[in-house]
Amino acid sequence: MSTSLAVPRPAVSWTAGGAPHSIEFDDRYASDAGALHQSDAVFIAGCDLPARWADHTGGSFGIGEIGFGFGVNLLNTWRRWCDQPDQPDRGATLHYLAFDRALPDAEAFDRALSVHPELTAFAGALRQSWPAPLRGSQRIFLSAPGLRPLWLTLVLGDISETLVQWAQTPRGWIDAWYFDGFAPARNPELWSDDVFRAAVRLSRPGAAFATFSAASRVRRGLEAAGFAVRKYPGFAGKRERLAGELVRGGTRHCALGRFARISGAGLAGSALARALSRRGWSVEVVESSPDIGASQNPAAVLYPGFNDASARGELALSALIHAQRSLAPQLNACGCAILAQGRWARLADLKSVELPECSARWCERNELSERAGVRLPAGGLWLGRSGYLSIPQLVRARLDDPRIRLTDAASADAAIEILCTPHRIGLDAQIGVLHGFRGLSGGGDGGGTRQRAVLSGGGYLTPPDAEGWQWVGAAHQREGDAEAANRARLGRWCTALEHNAPAFQRRWSATR
Repeated sequence: MSTSLAVPRPAVSWTAGGAPHSIEFDDRYASDAGALHQSDAVFIAGCDLPARWADHTGGSFGIGEIGFGFGVNLLNTWRRWCDQPDQPDRGATLHYLAFDRALPDAEAFDRALSVHPELTAFAGALRQSWPAPLRGSQRIFLSAPGLRPLWLTLVLGDISETLVQWAQTPRGWIDAWYFDGFAPARNPELWSDDVFRAAVRLSRPGAAFATFSAASRVRRGLEAAGFAVRKYPGFAGKRERLAGELVRGGTRHCALGRFARISGAGLAGSALARALSRRGWSVEVVESSPDIGASQNPAAVLYPGFNDASARGELALSALIHAQRSLAPQLNACGCAILAQGRWARLADLKSVELPECSARWCERNELSERAGVRLPAGGLWLGRSGYLSIPQLVRARLDDPRIRLTDAASADAAIEILCTPHRIGLDAQIGVLHGFRGLSGGGDGGGTRQRAVLSGGGYLTPPDAEGWQWVGAAHQREGDAEAANRARLGRWCTALEHNAPAFQRRWSATR
């Protein structure tokens, strides 16, 4: 099993003109004539994107890239997408899927993009959500005032493995490919037959491709995979480049209407509604009860469940980073300390795991106590960008969207219906593996505690909020026993709280 969830930073030198150069592959990230001009000439024009966008009938338009680099192709594609006339009735969205082995840090990104003032607004949006150097997939929603939004899915790791894994999807959704790795002679793995075959499996029929390369092995590999390949004059002194479209292979899928109905306006229902809205769907959310179960939780804590560098750990950390980005407007990012004790004792295994520096780090007892503001009985995992939030506030924010209509009764037929309330609408008998369970949390006056971060690991204890309230929970037991269990957690977590633990003056319970 791998002992790292992080990917490396690329070793980069800089030319006199401010362009990045790969030390490992001894190759340029772009032509000396300029990355932006190369992006326009080789990829935007090579895939004939303006014409393809104009003819696109709606839904997602997918672009795949092999070799993300510093994101110039992404940002320039976003710029050209925004140049297109907006056609709201089509509900078209742009989804960009990029693969790379390493990721520059944000400071190197700033330096590389400083020579492209045309991309300032777009680069600023990406910089604000700069990806973590995390092995696996990250999905980022990019938006800025006055710009059409874009979805970025960045997949980091060995491309010969990650692309093949992604190609297991049952349907193709990529409409254009940018093959933009380092030169085939310097980085042959990115130009293999396996890479081209995987790209075809991810493609829709007729998908375009473009590349700066005209190497014979590249041409033969593309043709063998199913692409019709044509040669064009090369960019900036190169003799030739290749472009074409898929003529054999690709996967069709059924087009659905763009109206969905969701039963349940809780945490799950509101998240699905916002996700569909961002993809151009109109959504009706049906909620007949003011009580939306666990989605009334006044203080929900954001932390992952993992203790190793397995695929589960990769997924958990990726989900955490995504949640930290998407929940930022509602999140009280005070930090979260997960104590390695009880059933969480295996967190200590993470001492030997390399974690992305921006996501999580192991701390021994003294350092973790200093960060939390109170004396703790054990070391554990520190999540500097996590914290807690009010679920009712989050749900209201998600449903505040012009494409989402909240109602207490269903109206017209929908293309799809999504049920997010099984325990309330009689589905328990049909979905036998699902059972509702009741949780209880308690709140009290923090009364001068020095705690400044969430404590978690077998439950949670929030620091005092703006009104001085702390919340402890959540015990899933009979209510009489649950309050005693919540109170017992205080002593296990933090010896400093034994004498000033908050009295339970508020209680909240619900079934989920």
